[in-house]
Amino acid sequence: MFRAGEGPWTKETLTQLNWDVHIGDIVVVEGGKKIEENDRVLLVASSCALTGFSIFVTMACSYRPPGDYKLLQEEWIQKRAVQKRELALLVDDPLDPHAKEQKSHRARIFCEWLVEQYGVDRLQEGSGVIDVAGGKGDIAFELWLCRDIPTTLIDPVRRHARQDCKLIDDQRQVKTRRTHLKFMAQHGKPKWTHMMEELNNDLIATHNALFQSCSIVVGMHPDEATEAIVDAALAFSKPFAIVPCCVMSRLFPNRYWNDDKVATYEVFVEYLKAKHPGIRSAFLPFGGRNQVLYRM
Repeated sequence: MFRAGEGPWTKETLTQLNWDVHIGDIVVVEGGKKIEENDRVLLVASSCALTGFSIFVTMACSYRPPGDYKLLQEEWIQKRAVQKRELALLVDDPLDPHAKEQKSHRARIFCEWLVEQYGVDRLQEGSGVIDVAGGKGDIAFELWLCRDIPTTLIDPVRRHARQDCKLIDDQRQVKTRRTHLKFMAQHGKPKWTHMMEELNNDLIATHNALFQSCSIVVGMHPDEATEAIVDAALAFSKPFAIVPCCVMSRLFPNRYWNDDKVATYEVFVEYLKAKHPGIRSAFLPFGGRNQVLYRM
């Protein structure tokens, strides 16, 4: 609490000013410090404005938590979670942000959508699904181990079961999810195919048959590989499904759409959709970037 002319301002005082204020909110204040007889430092405010949300306390003020601090803190945490979901809502996203699942479930949700959209039989055709920049293999786990859909993971990062990370043979190694290893052991299933390479023209030339025979090329938040997935799929007249996330404008400074530099997520999506008239879009029910661009 801080002093504003007539006395201390409480949560109720600020709320009466038509501000939606909670414990932990950042408030920009103009004024000065005042030292009281007990050496307490108070900030005497002449004006203030609510600017954002964070659990910080300014070092210039003495902080006196109210008696219901725990209740107010819990209220703030719950409200912040709601606001984050609302702020993450993409333009044209019709889904209720409060009904979405956590981002940790996005691989399962994406794969359920793939099965619903394309069907298991179609996904199993040829060499199966190519998953680009699939990280620890969550997509491959859902498709291959859980649904018997052949999946090839293309990601330059080597995966293994150790808990530490270190450089071996110039390949960065990280821990494979224990749930994947446990499932493989229980069901006696081999791991999916993992090609520790980047998706580029050299890889496509070397593994041309893989792309010729695959059923679809997919990517969940594939970052710098996003456009490469679309281009590769179109080059082989293959279906694809991607969920774009990072724009990577510094890595790709020569991207333009309608004479505008591709520097925002919205422009990036339009840039990708302009590559083929058959590209569609949909939204998946999880938090964060959840728009899927796909071609049948």
